Amino acid sequence: MSLDAVAPLPPGLGLGWRPEAEQQHAQALARLERPLVLVSDTVRLPRELCLRHWMELEFQGEVPQCAGAAVTHAAQAHAWVVEGLDTTRQSIDLSMTFSWLAGRALDGTSPAEYDAGATISGVCLAAHTTGMVTEQQFPSIKDQRQWNARQLAVLNPSSLGQYSTMCIRGQAPVQSADHAEVVMGTGQGFIVFGVMWNEGWASVGDKPIESIPGGRSYGGHALALLGYTRTHSGTLYLTIANSHGPRWGQGGYQRIRADLWWQIMQTSPFGARVLSVTDEFFIRPFRGWKGVQG
Repeated sequence: MSLDAVAPLPPGLGLGWRPEAEQQHAQALARLERPLVLVSDTVRLPRELCLRHWMELEFQGEVPQCAGAAVTHAAQAHAWVVEGLDTTRQSIDLSMTFSWLAGRALDGTSPAEYDAGATISGVCLAAHTTGMVTEQQFPSIKDQRQWNARQLAVLNPSSLGQYSTMCIRGQAPVQSADHAEVVMGTGQGFIVFGVMWNEGWASVGDKPIESIPGGRSYGGHALALLGYTRTHSGTLYLTIANSHGPRWGQGGYQRIRADLWWQIMQTSPFGARVLSVTDEFFIRPFRGWKGVQG
């Protein structure tokens, strides 16, 4: 993955993934890994999982909090599968800003820095140790005016840990594109990953991604996988959940051909990890999970 000099991002949008710093948390993250369940060919997987019809994605605005958005999106999605919790009715709409700031604290970033991103691994670790809080407890910010009004320079994320709504309890590396389908299709968890964002990624339309996006680089960006589709011909597409608002893709979601996604992951300093809100990974047979098409 190239970490060359980057071009400025179009106004109003933030990125914020720090790929060059991921290795500082590698050992700590590895200690929190849980074994994924091995799945035989006899386990039924739904041909399609789609969350975009019920889960509205957070828009990060200009704040570089994509890692916080990606981790909370994955956690909310898995909570739905595990407990049937509706993010609007059961108040588990998690604060991406809190998770981003808690991750930055583990990264060693000063709370006073407004325009600083976070490692995905730092946010994952913070979501495990500090936990995550709801938007009601800690409303997310979208621009510098809100930041200044909240006086976030004095925030101590650990002080809010006692109000944690849920935690990331299980984590494990994704081993292949087909593996991503299996862990999502059996309800074991949803996935976070990072890419180097560029003109191609930024200009994705409403058609599935059929080639690796290219063009001028804007910097690192964290995303989530919240579903997949396997066509009748057998081609696998994975469903990306972004935090750049509903104008990106289809309401903030877009499909990418799975082999292309895995090719990108092979050069990522973070890779892709399954996140679970339960202590252990286990199979939840798909019987039409509420709110999830399949």
